[in-house]
Parts: sequence; structure tokens; C-alpha cells
Amino acid sequence: MAIEQFDRSGTGPGPGPGRGDTRWERVPLPPLDFRDLLGAIRRRKWWIIGPTVVITGLAMAIVNSITPQFESTSSVLVDVDDRKDATLGTMLTGLPAGAETIQSQIAILLSRDFAARVIQELGLYDEPEFNPALRQQSFGDEVIAAIKGVVSALASPFRSPPPASVSSVEEQADRERVRIINVLLSKVKVLQQPSSWVIDITVTSESPVQAARIANEMASLYLVDQLEAKYESTKRAADWLTQRLADLRADVERSEGAVEAYRSTAGLLQAGGDTTLAQQQISTVNTQLVTIRARRAELEARLRQAETLLFSPVGAAAASDVLQSPLVQNLLAQEATVTRKVADLAASVGENHPELIRARAEEADLTARIKVEISKVVSGLRSEVAVVRAEESSTEQSLAQLEATVSSLNSKGAELRVLEREAETNQLLYDTFLSRFKETEDQESIQQSDARIISRADVPVRPASPNKPILIALSTVFALLLGFFVVLLREQMERGLRSAEEVHRFLRQSCLGLVPTISRLRLRGQSPEDYVLKHPLSAVAEAIRTVRTGVLLSDRETRANVVVVTSARPNEGKTALSISMARLNAVGGRRTILLDLDLRKPEVHRRVKPAHERGVIDYLTGQAALSEVIQREPDSGLEYVVAGRRVGNFAELLRSSHLEELFGELSRTYDLVVLDASPVLAIADTRLIARFAGKTLFVVRWNSTSRHVVRLALHQLVDAGADLAGVALTLVDIRRNRKYSFSDSESFTGAYKRYYTG
Repeated sequence: MAIEQFDRSGTGPGPGPGRGDTRWERVPLPPLDFRDLLGAIRRRKWWIIGPTVVITGLAMAIVNSITPQFESTSSVLVDVDDRKDATLGTMLTGLPAGAETIQSQIAILLSRDFAARVIQELGLYDEPEFNPALRQQSFGDEVIAAIKGVVSALASPFRSPPPASVSSVEEQADRERVRIINVLLSKVKVLQQPSSWVIDITVTSESPVQAARIANEMASLYLVDQLEAKYESTKRAADWLTQRLADLRADVERSEGAVEAYRSTAGLLQAGGDTTLAQQQISTVNTQLVTIRARRAELEARLRQAETLLFSPVGAAAASDVLQSPLVQNLLAQEATVTRKVADLAASVGENHPELIRARAEEADLTARIKVEISKVVSGLRSEVAVVRAEESSTEQSLAQLEATVSSLNSKGAELRVLEREAETNQLLYDTFLSRFKETEDQESIQQSDARIISRADVPVRPASPNKPILIALSTVFALLLGFFVVLLREQMERGLRSAEEVHRFLRQSCLGLVPTISRLRLRGQSPEDYVLKHPLSAVAEAIRTVRTGVLLSDRETRANVVVVTSARPNEGKTALSISMARLNAVGGRRTILLDLDLRKPEVHRRVKPAHERGVIDYLTGQAALSEVIQREPDSGLEYVVAGRRVGNFAELLRSSHLEELFGELSRTYDLVVLDASPVLAIADTRLIARFAGKTLFVVRWNSTSRHVVRLALHQLVDAGADLAGVALTLVDIRRNRKYSFSDSESFTGAYKRYYTG
């Protein structure tokens, strides 16, 4: 990511930037390279190691507290082929082929009614895993319940009160049943195997035995459910056929009775073949009389026999007239079949078996029908006797009238044929439904399921979840990534300056040196500038000499000896650097003077312990001569001027010509004039001072002050006409700086360390 910065370029006296036209332009910063990334990781490794250890430990604790879940799967093959039973002559239709069929079967397995049946069969109402009312609340559940109670209590004033209602026992039981069904369905997955008609029933449970038990029970109940559905369908068809057969039987009896009644009423009794009785009487009246008398005698004898045997079913059935009735013969055959069936069932099943009860009911029904038909035969015989008697008595009387009634009988024959065709049609329809009823009864006894279990669920050995190694590994990876992200985020959020490279990269300024911080152990209660004076060969003293040399060599043509030391913010170490640099220069035998120009928050007088408080302000206001405000340190030989007494018009004093005259006089007298000025962004005094000074040394606290703030302060100085000598980084943490792997990070460690003492 490119960061915008300002680049200063301008024209002025000499090859370097001067006081002429100065402008700042935006230049892109180079992105973070791989070496910088490795350095950031090495510096902040504990930001990665710490979260990784904590998150991994929490993940292990959470994973170990999770109840393991076991999965078990049973597989069912759905038969989608149609099968035809040739013996029945009917189609036993299976499930239709198609994707919708499989989805329909899956919907059955996931239906709430099916789940309720599984719960009932396995007694899951008594299992705490499936019945939330039986579970013991853990500490976490109690905490969550308490939080919900508090939230509900706080929100209750803003909610309308619920309607008062008293739940009945049935309603509570129904809600409990719904909850248990929801829990079971949440633990069941029913999926179709790709490119097949196989359905996998997968059940998840805390118990491996329970998971396999539920999966196998669901597969078994699915087959039973299919059989029961088919049985109910067939049973409904049989019930409908039974009712329909009763109606058809009544229609047959009605139509046959109508034929017989019309034949008797119309006098269309047949003597044989297509010849009617009237025609035969016309041709052979005498022969007919003899035949009628003989027939009457015969019929009377048969009627007496039939009436005698009527009260004996076995005897009546053995009568010849009865045996000649096709309907009676058919009923007798059916009765024999049903009787054998009753005997077989009585031998193989119990007395209360539904099949045996239904067979005995059918046997009783046939017996009653046989009696009815025998009664009809007897009634027919009586009718015939009556007819013969009537014919005998009327033959002699109506012989002359027969020729006249032949034409009338012929017209009545047409209506008789209509009635006969209706009777035949009803009989055919009845026979058809009776045959279908028999087939339905047979089909009801041989129903089979359209699916079969091809793989029963086994008791799982290992839990399916949680996968502890994977979860812990993922949590570790997540923690590492989080640590890397935090490191990169903190690295990007750091806006301080840490090396000469960054000073040049971000500010386009020369870095005159890095001044390390002094540990409290070495200071032992003394100030840093006192430490530098007592240890002139220490690393800090050498760093300050490097800064001083950089300031003096910042301009090759004019060796400006008036240097103003400033910073962007307070507490940057500028005062300590000013005093130390002035003292080291004075110890070296060069005349040096230090002026405290931080007139609002003076600091020099507290550190050098002056003999009197007259200073710069007294000189600028004309209340003291220059010689009266200059003081001298006996140990270093440094001459200095403190800020002096306070006044309200600091800016006016600095704008006066006395300040520029002071700088000119001091530059002619001293080899180095060090000016300790206020922070640039605090007040405008420093920009006035920097304008009159020869060089400006800008002090930045290492890895603390934002480079954007530094860039703003430099911008203000350059706009005010300051001649920047460079930037010095103060209070450098040597140990931390070494971790950044900059080119100047080892300036005070390693092989360089032996060059310093103290």
C-alpha cells in the first residue's frame, strides 16, 4: 500500500536546500517488503505466540467439553418396477419410476407422523437426549437462562402483557411431543445416493447404540408403513366391492323376478324349443290335454316331495328339481369351497383370527342364499302345478280362443325379450364384480413392500463429531493468522521514525544521528546531560558528537555556527540534546554558548543550576547587558544564558531587531551558538528564531512522534525560511532498534560496542 509523503526541493545558496523557493510534493512510499515483514514478525513474535497459545488452549478446552456425536446409517433400496402376477390376471403395481418417487419416499421418512411413530416404538419420550424436559441444566445453561431472565425483566415494561391463558394437560403434552419430534428430525438426515434408487437414513446421537437403533428402526418401520398403506388401500377396495356386490345381487334378483313374473302374467310359458303352449294347443289339442294331465300329476308328485323335504336342507338339496337349478349348483360349489377354507383356517389359525371369522361369515351367507334359491325352486314347482291345473281346467274352455290370442302373445314376447336381456346384463355385471372381489381378497393376502433394506446400521466405533484434531488445528491456524494480522495492523499503525533510512524515505531529510537512551541503572539519579559530561567516551556522547558534526558539515560553503534545536512536540529530548551538544563542544576547547529560547516553558535553568535568573528576556527588554546575562559552567567551560523572567509579549520580543543583532554578535564571538527553542507546533516563536539562525536541527523522538506530525512541523519551518541541517533521532531504544534490522540498527552493539566506554 503506497503512503503519500512530502518531498522538499528548492533552490538556494549552495547545493543543498536553502532559503529560496521551497515546495513540497507528494511521492509514493515503497510498500512493505518481505524482509520488513520478517522483521515485524520477529519483533512482535509474542503477539503471534500469545494469541496462538491462548486460542489453541481455549479450543482444546471447548472441544473436550463438547459431547461427542455418533452417526449410523442404514440403506433402503426402493423398488420402482411394475410386477404382474399372471395367476391373478391383474397388475400389482409398484412405485412409478422417476426422481419424484424417491423424493416422495424421503418426504415420508422425514414426515412428523413417521417421526412420532418412531418415537413411540423406541420410547424416546424417556430419553433426556430427545426430551428437553428431562435434561439437567449445566452451569452454562443456568447462566444463559439467568441472562435471558434479566433481559426479559428489563424489556417487560416495553412489551404488552401476554394474554392470560391456562394450558391444559393435553396442550402441554402436545407441546412436549412437538419438541421431541423436532429434536429427532434435527438428528436425522435422509439422502438419495447419486445415480441410484437407494436412500440412506443417517441418524446422529450421543450414544452409538442409540444411533444404530434409531436408523434400523426407521428403515424397518418404513417397510411396515408401505405394507400397511397397501393393505388399507386393498381393504377399502374390498369393502367397496362388497357393498357393490350386494347392490348388484339385488338387481339380478329383481330383473329375474320381473322376467318370471311377466312370463307368468303374459302366459308365455314355453312347452319346448321356440313353440309356445298356445301354438301346440292349436296343432294338437287332444295330445296336449293328455300331456297336461300327465304333467300335472307329475308336478303334483314332485311338489309333494319337495314340500316334504323343504324343512330338511340336505334332503331338499338332493331333490332333482333343486339340482337342475344352475344358480343353486353354483352356490353349492361356492359353499363347498368356503367350507374347505373354513376347515383349513380352523386348523391353522385361532378362533378369533380375522380370516377365519370372515370365511365363516361367507359360509353362513352362502347357506342362507342356498335356502332362498331352494325356496324359489319350490315356489316354481307350486307355480307350475297351479299353471298346469289352470291349463287343464281352461284348455277345454279356451281351445276355441287360442287362435285369436296367438297374435297378442307374439307382441308380448318382444317385451319379454327386453326383460330377459336386462336380467342377463345384471347377471353378467354381478359375475364380473364377484370375480374382481375374489381377486382383491387374494391380493390382500399376498401384499409385499416396494422397498427392502440392503444395509443395516452398525454401531459406530468413533464419533463423527467433533473432529478434535481438525478443530484444534483450525483454531491454531486461525490464531496464527489473527496474530499475523495484528502484527501487520500494528506495523501499519506505527507512524514513528526508527532509522536514518526511514528519515530519508518519509521526510527526504538527512538523518544526522541516532542518540540512544540511557538506562536508569547507568544514570543512577543523574540527568542525561550530566551523564554525557561525566562519560565523554560513551555511546551517547559519541552519538551527540556525530549530530554536532552533521550540523556543522550540513553546508560546505558557509560554516554556520548558530544552530537552533527544536522539535515537533514537547518531551522529544531536544533540551537534553542541546545541553549535551554544547557541553561536549565546550569540553573540546571551543568557545560555546547555550541560549534558552523556549521562553514560555524554559527548561535550561532547571538543568544547569544558574547563579542568577537574568537571561534572554532581560537582555531583549534592555534591562541587562549581554555580559550580565551570560553565565559559565565551571566543569565544562560552557557559557549559557537562561530564559530570564517572564513577560507577556514574547512574540514581540522575538520580532524585534535585538534578536538578530544578538545572533550576529554571538556568532562572531563564539565557535558554536546553540539555541534551545520551543516545539514548532506549540507556538510560532520557533519559526521566527529559525529564520534568523544559521541552521536548524530538528529533533524527533525515536519510534514515538508520528511522521505526519514531523512532516507538518518541517513544512512550517521551511515555509518560515529555516535552513534545515537535518534530523536527529533521540531516546533510541538500542535493544528494540536492533530488532528492526535497519542498516544503522547495530551502531551501538556488536563489534561497535568496544569503541565506547561507559
